[in-house]
Amino acid sequence: LINSWKFLGRKNFKFWFFLFALVTLSFYFSLYSLINDFKRSNGHYYISTIGLSISLFWYYHLFFQKAEDFYVTTYGIYQIAFSVLGGFFINRLIQYYSTKKGTIRLFIELLVRIKKTHYPKVVAHARYAEKHDKSIDSIHTVKDFAEEFDLDIKETIEKVDCLNNPIS
Repeated sequence: LINSWKFLGRKNFKFWFFLFALVTLSFYFSLYSLINDFKRSNGHYYISTIGLSISLFWYYHLFFQKAEDFYVTTYGIYQIAFSVLGGFFINRLIQYYSTKKGTIRLFIELLVRIKKTHYPKVVAHARYAEKHDKSIDSIHTVKDFAEEFDLDIKETIEKVDCLNNPIS
């Protein structure tokens, strides 16, 4: 009778489903934490990766290992190794996509600044010179605007470089 109620090596489906829900909750919070760690750049992504690895280890246990197999050392070592590698891979994947998204956001912000800040200043001087055949007399020259624009581009590129190489 007991064997007829077993499900994937556990005593019954309810117990297996309870474990599955617990592991899924752990996986979700580890993944959510890892994504937020990369957004905030607070350096806690190693802890989230460890949580992710542990969740992957328990997923393996739920689907592929029966309760009778718990004490086989070789399988345990392989499970730990593969779950750590899986967690590291997911870590790098999320880091890659969050860095890519941050880089795109910085370049879009630069384009918006060019359109709303740098371009109107230069256009105003150019239109005045075109209309009156002489340059406008003001505190700032077109050269000042060009230097400000170059500085903005250099700062954006430095931010992108810091995003792509967060360790250094």
